[in-house]
Amino acid sequence: MKSGGASVRERGVAAFKAREDDGYYFLTSTGRVVERLPKDLPEGNYFMDWIADELFVVIFAADEKPDPKIVDAGFDFGAWLLSHRRTFARETGFPKGIDVGISSGLASVGIFGPSGSGKATAFGSIPGASRRLQTLAKQFRGEYGDQDRLVLSGATAELIDADHAQCSRVELTERYAAKDLKDNYVYLWPRVQEVRSIEKNKAA
Repeated sequence: MKSGGASVRERGVAAFKAREDDGYYFLTSTGRVVERLPKDLPEGNYFMDWIADELFVVIFAADEKPDPKIVDAGFDFGAWLLSHRRTFARETGFPKGIDVGISSGLASVGIFGPSGSGKATAFGSIPGASRRLQTLAKQFRGEYGDQDRLVLSGATAELIDADHAQCSRVELTERYAAKDLKDNYVYLWPRVQEVRSIEKNKAA
Protein backbone atom coordinates (compact mmCIF):
# COMPACT_ATOMS: atom_id res chain seq x y z
CA MET A 1 0.00 0.00 0.00
CA LYS A 2 1.17 3.53 -0.72
CA SER A 3 0.12 6.92 0.52
CA GLY A 4 1.67 10.28 -0.21
CA GLY A 5 4.12 8.64 -2.59
CA ALA A 6 5.86 6.58 0.10
CA SER A 7 5.52 2.92 0.98
CA VAL A 8 3.57 1.96 4.08
CA ARG A 9 4.86 -1.18 5.74
CA GLU A 10 3.95 -3.41 8.62
CA ARG A 11 6.74 -3.03 11.16
CA GLY A 12 7.49 -3.89 14.73
CA VAL A 13 7.10 -0.71 16.76
CA ALA A 14 7.35 0.72 20.24
CA ALA A 15 4.74 3.44 20.68
CA PHE A 16 5.27 6.06 23.36
CA LYS A 17 2.70 8.57 24.65
CA ALA A 18 3.46 11.21 27.28
CA ARG A 19 1.18 13.89 28.68
CA GLU A 20 1.85 16.74 31.10
CA ASP A 21 -0.39 17.52 34.03
CA ASP A 22 -0.47 21.27 33.50
CA GLY A 23 0.17 22.66 30.03
CA TYR A 24 2.59 21.55 27.37
CA TYR A 25 5.53 23.95 27.45
CA PHE A 26 7.91 21.32 28.82
CA LEU A 27 7.33 18.78 26.04
CA THR A 28 7.04 21.19 23.13
CA SER A 29 9.50 23.93 23.94
CA THR A 30 12.53 22.35 25.61
CA GLY A 31 15.23 21.59 23.10
CA ARG A 32 16.56 18.69 25.14
CA VAL A 33 13.43 16.64 24.45
CA VAL A 34 13.76 17.21 20.69
CA GLU A 35 17.49 16.49 20.72
CA ARG A 36 17.40 13.35 22.85
CA LEU A 37 16.05 10.80 20.35
CA PRO A 38 18.53 11.60 17.53
CA LYS A 39 21.32 10.86 20.00
CA ASP A 40 19.77 7.58 21.14
CA LEU A 41 18.63 6.53 17.65
CA PRO A 42 21.22 7.80 15.16
CA GLU A 43 19.78 5.61 12.38
CA GLY A 44 16.66 7.76 12.44
CA ASN A 45 14.20 4.86 12.90
CA TYR A 46 11.62 6.96 14.75
CA PHE A 47 9.27 9.88 14.38
CA MET A 48 7.64 12.16 16.91
CA ASP A 49 4.64 14.45 16.98
CA TRP A 50 2.82 16.69 19.42
CA ILE A 51 -0.95 16.45 19.81
CA ALA A 52 -2.12 19.28 22.11
CA ASP A 53 -0.32 18.56 25.40
CA GLU A 54 0.79 15.05 24.42
CA LEU A 55 4.06 13.85 22.96
CA PHE A 56 3.70 10.87 20.60
CA VAL A 57 6.79 8.88 19.57
CA VAL A 58 7.02 5.76 17.42
CA ILE A 59 10.27 3.81 17.21
CA PHE A 60 10.17 1.24 14.42
CA ALA A 61 12.14 -1.84 13.44
CA ALA A 62 13.39 -2.78 9.98
CA ASP A 63 10.80 -5.54 9.63
CA GLU A 64 7.83 -7.17 11.33
CA LYS A 65 9.83 -9.05 13.96
CA PRO A 66 9.69 -7.89 17.59
CA ASP A 67 12.95 -6.08 18.35
CA PRO A 68 13.96 -5.74 22.00
CA LYS A 69 16.31 -2.89 21.01
CA ILE A 70 13.49 -0.54 20.05
CA VAL A 71 11.59 -1.41 23.22
CA ASP A 72 14.71 -0.71 25.29
CA ALA A 73 15.08 2.61 23.45
CA GLY A 74 11.48 3.56 24.27
CA PHE A 75 11.95 2.59 27.91
CA ASP A 76 15.24 4.50 28.20
CA PHE A 77 13.69 7.60 26.64
CA GLY A 78 10.76 7.39 29.05
CA ALA A 79 13.03 7.02 32.07
CA TRP A 80 15.13 9.97 30.89
CA LEU A 81 12.00 12.07 30.33
CA LEU A 82 10.86 11.49 33.92
CA SER A 83 14.28 12.53 35.22
CA HIS A 84 14.48 15.58 32.96
CA ARG A 85 10.98 16.67 34.01
CA ARG A 86 12.06 16.76 37.64
CA THR A 87 15.12 18.86 36.80
CA PHE A 88 13.07 21.22 34.66
CA ALA A 89 10.41 21.58 37.36
CA ARG A 90 13.00 22.54 39.96
CA GLU A 91 14.08 25.39 37.69
CA THR A 92 10.65 26.58 36.55
CA GLY A 93 8.05 25.25 38.98
CA PHE A 94 6.23 23.23 36.30
CA PRO A 95 5.04 20.86 35.05
CA LYS A 96 3.84 19.22 38.23
CA GLY A 97 3.87 15.76 36.68
CA ILE A 98 4.06 13.71 33.52
CA ASP A 99 2.33 10.41 32.70
CA VAL A 100 3.82 7.98 30.17
CA GLY A 101 2.44 4.88 28.43
CA ILE A 102 4.55 2.53 26.28
CA SER A 103 3.21 -0.30 24.11
CA SER A 104 4.82 -2.46 21.44
CA GLY A 105 3.83 -4.77 18.63
CA LEU A 106 2.93 -4.55 14.95
CA ALA A 107 1.69 -1.38 13.22
CA SER A 108 1.39 0.11 9.74
CA VAL A 109 4.13 2.71 9.51
CA GLY A 110 4.71 5.23 6.74
CA ILE A 111 3.76 8.55 5.18
CA PHE A 112 0.01 9.10 5.14
CA GLY A 113 -1.83 11.91 3.38
CA PRO A 114 -1.75 13.74 0.02
CA SER A 115 1.44 13.61 -2.01
CA GLY A 116 3.76 16.43 -1.02
CA SER A 117 2.07 17.08 2.31
CA GLY A 118 1.96 13.64 3.91
CA LYS A 119 2.81 12.98 7.52
CA ALA A 120 4.72 10.12 9.12
CA THR A 121 2.53 8.16 11.49
CA ALA A 122 1.53 4.67 12.61
CA PHE A 123 -1.87 2.97 12.46
CA GLY A 124 -3.14 -0.04 14.36
CA SER A 125 -3.97 -1.00 17.92
CA ILE A 126 -0.49 -0.34 19.32
CA PRO A 127 -0.52 3.49 19.16
CA GLY A 128 -4.00 3.50 20.73
CA ALA A 129 -2.80 1.18 23.48
CA SER A 130 -0.04 3.61 24.42
CA ARG A 131 -2.71 6.28 24.94
CA ARG A 132 -4.71 3.93 27.18
CA LEU A 133 -1.62 3.14 29.21
CA GLN A 134 -0.84 6.83 29.61
CA THR A 135 -4.39 7.35 30.91
CA LEU A 136 -3.86 4.54 33.41
CA ALA A 137 -0.70 6.27 34.63
CA LYS A 138 -2.81 9.20 35.76
CA GLN A 139 -5.12 6.90 37.73
CA PHE A 140 -2.17 5.14 39.34
CA ARG A 141 -1.23 8.46 40.91
CA GLY A 142 -4.25 7.99 43.17
CA GLU A 143 -3.66 4.28 43.67
CA TYR A 144 0.09 4.20 44.27
CA GLY A 145 1.22 7.73 45.04
CA ASP A 146 1.39 10.99 43.17
CA GLN A 147 4.59 10.48 41.20
CA ASP A 148 5.72 10.26 37.60
CA ARG A 149 5.88 6.72 36.23
CA LEU A 150 5.97 4.63 33.09
CA VAL A 151 3.10 2.22 32.44
CA LEU A 152 4.07 -0.57 30.05
CA SER A 153 2.00 -3.21 28.35
CA GLY A 154 2.77 -6.78 29.37
CA ALA A 155 4.41 -7.60 26.03
CA THR A 156 6.55 -4.48 26.26
CA ALA A 157 7.87 -5.11 29.77
CA GLU A 158 8.68 -8.71 28.94
CA LEU A 159 10.99 -7.59 26.12
CA ILE A 160 13.05 -5.42 28.45
CA ASP A 161 16.12 -7.08 29.90
CA ALA A 162 17.71 -5.73 33.08
CA ASP A 163 15.03 -3.21 34.04
CA HIS A 164 12.14 -5.67 33.80
CA ALA A 165 12.87 -6.82 37.36
CA GLN A 166 12.53 -3.22 38.52
CA CYS A 167 8.90 -3.01 37.36
CA SER A 168 5.76 -3.90 39.34
CA ARG A 169 3.09 -6.04 37.71
CA VAL A 170 -0.49 -4.86 38.30
CA GLU A 171 -3.48 -7.02 37.40
CA LEU A 172 -6.47 -5.25 35.83
CA THR A 173 -9.87 -6.54 36.88
CA GLU A 174 -12.41 -7.82 34.39
CA ARG A 175 -14.60 -4.80 35.05
CA TYR A 176 -11.95 -2.57 33.54
CA ALA A 177 -12.80 -1.56 29.96
CA ALA A 178 -9.43 -2.61 28.55
CA LYS A 179 -9.90 -1.31 25.04
CA ASP A 180 -6.76 -1.74 22.90
CA LEU A 181 -5.02 -3.67 25.68
CA LYS A 182 -4.45 -7.33 24.87
CA ASP A 183 -3.27 -8.27 28.36
CA ASN A 184 -5.18 -8.01 31.63
CA TYR A 185 -2.09 -6.71 33.38
CA VAL A 186 0.41 -3.89 33.04
CA TYR A 187 3.81 -3.05 34.50
CA LEU A 188 4.76 0.08 36.43
CA TRP A 189 8.19 1.68 36.62
CA PRO A 190 9.51 2.62 39.13
CA ARG A 191 8.31 -0.19 41.35
CA VAL A 192 5.56 0.47 43.88
CA GLN A 193 5.55 -0.63 47.50
CA GLU A 194 2.28 -2.56 47.38
CA VAL A 195 0.54 -3.95 44.31
CA ARG A 196 -3.18 -4.61 44.21
CA SER A 197 -5.73 -5.20 41.46
CA ILE A 198 -7.61 -2.13 40.33
CA GLU A 199 -10.96 -1.46 38.80
CA LYS A 200 -11.28 1.26 36.20
CA ASN A 201 -14.56 2.84 35.25
CA LYS A 202 -15.48 2.97 31.59
CA ALA A 203 -15.28 6.75 31.48
CA ALA A 204 -11.50 6.75 31.77
